Amino acid sequence: MAQAQGRAEAASTAKLRALERERALDAQLLKEREAEAARLARLQEALKQMEEAKADKVEQLKVQEQQRRTAALDRAQAQRDLAHLQAEGKRLVEEERQRLEREKRFKDAHVLAMKSMEECLESQESVRKRLDAVTLPVRDVQNYLDHAHIFKDAGMCAASACSRRLLCCS
Repeated sequence: MAQAQGRAEAASTAKLRALERERALDAQLLKEREAEAARLARLQEALKQMEEAKADKVEQLKVQEQQRRTAALDRAQAQRDLAHLQAEGKRLVEEERQRLEREKRFKDAHVLAMKSMEECLESQESVRKRLDAVTLPVRDVQNYLDHAHIFKDAGMCAASACSRRLLCCS
């Protein structure tokens, strides 16, 4: 009996040890479950942060793409404006060049016309001086007309009329 009692005590001790080990294993399992839950929470938080970072990155890429498109449109518009303004500038320069050419041609033509006019006035003055210096021997012409009988069919009257005209003009 003592042996049975010893065995019962040993079984009871073994049972207590088994319960103790079971409690220890339960406690360890509980700690591991809590640790696993904490790790899972940390992983979920990290996943959430990664998703937020990814969403931010995607949003940043969208914003950058929109900015790039806007910049490309602005650049294209600026190039169109530049081309238009360059064409306008060339047109204005060409118009000004043509205006200056017309003005130069006018000035040249005016200078030539003024020189021609001065030469004409000088030649008129020279002709006037020469004509003033010319003296017609009216008496000799009258005498010639009277005796030459140039106007035979008109007689002396026509010669006298012609000589009178010469006298009046001189």
